[in-house]
Amino acid sequence: MTALRSSYMPLQRQPAHPRLGELISRFVRDSYPRDTAKHVARRWGVSATTAANVVKGHVSIPTLTKALAAEGWGFWDKIGAAVTGETYAQFEERALLTVIEKADHARSKLGEARARRAALDPELWLHPGS
Repeated sequence: MTALRSSYMPLQRQPAHPRLGELISRFVRDSYPRDTAKHVARRWGVSATTAANVVKGHVSIPTLTKALAAEGWGFWDKIGAAVTGETYAQFEERALLTVIEKADHARSKLGEARARRAALDPELWLHPGS
């Protein structure tokens, strides 16, 4: 589909990114090696046609929603790791380290600002209420 697909297809019917469909297809085939489409239809609560499409790698946004409800966070962790190259725990750790680095940087800038202010007018700095 082209970038113009949204002009003629409502958002809830648009397919997900093709790579995501491939990854979900691999996930369900690994999870249910026999009668994959039947297991997907039963577990996710989708039609047999939709389940067959999932096995082929064609997944819509509503189907993704049903997959999350049926499979839980473990499903998204595996798919997310395959897409991004890192697990959710690794992402959270990286984000936390970024926050810590920014806080350390802000703390050092605050110390520098205090030193500059004290150098300009020591009396004002020592007695801020005057």
